[in-house]
Amino acid sequence: MNFNIEAIATFRGLATQNFETPRQASLAEDSGSYVELDTKIDPISLKDLESFSHIWLLYVFSKSADWKSLVLPPRGKEKRGVFATRSNYRPNFIGMSCVELKRVDGRKIFIGSSDLLDKTPIIDIKPYLPYSDQVIDASSGWTADISSFTVNFTDEVLAQINHCRDLLKKNSLKDIDFTNILKNQLSYEPTDSNRKRVRALVDDFEFALRTFRFRFSFDEENHLVTIQSMSSGYSKKEMESTEDPYGDKGIHKELFF
Repeated sequence: MNFNIEAIATFRGLATQNFETPRQASLAEDSGSYVELDTKIDPISLKDLESFSHIWLLYVFSKSADWKSLVLPPRGKEKRGVFATRSNYRPNFIGMSCVELKRVDGRKIFIGSSDLLDKTPIIDIKPYLPYSDQVIDASSGWTADISSFTVNFTDEVLAQINHCRDLLKKNSLKDIDFTNILKNQLSYEPTDSNRKRVRALVDDFEFALRTFRFRFSFDEENHLVTIQSMSSGYSKKEMESTEDPYGDKGIHKELFF
């Protein structure tokens, strides 16, 4: 049996690549995201929605092209049946996320943290109902064995990140949600160079994020990752070149050189 489903809205946020999003919406930080209704949907359909604190977003994994019976979850070393995961490699490419509802403004629904990519098609919106959606004694299956790491930042790094984001906006370049991405990438197996752009240094490690580099320490016993410094991915020779494919060398010059 076939069904015709059309998008009713579009998600708008900072993340444009899969590696920029957390594995679950609750793991992200609020970045001013919102859902905007399509013009074919009367905004009166949002009446009374704002009385709920959280909503379910049902959406399409629009960048997925195929599905798999077995998948290797981002937080796991063993392949699992696709229906035992939240993987995007699904027969119908349908995803769902529970997000905090901040406010409704016309056609826009402003939400809290989320795990969606910018321009994701939304196919339905439903209120979250604690009395029916929350199961107190539910089992978390194979995910119960996953150990995660807390990702902390030094004050110096946070100041650099904030300055960098200000410069990106000032120069009309794409904003980068550094803290969300770093927490997402380094909260599980932070030194796994097979799945992320990580390399070992003498005493610690370095994570590459676009043209930027982040040095971090790794405390396995206490499950703690500390981002210690932020630096440029450009060498001095590359900075001397007139080529600037990402248009951000001026930012690197001001921050690091």
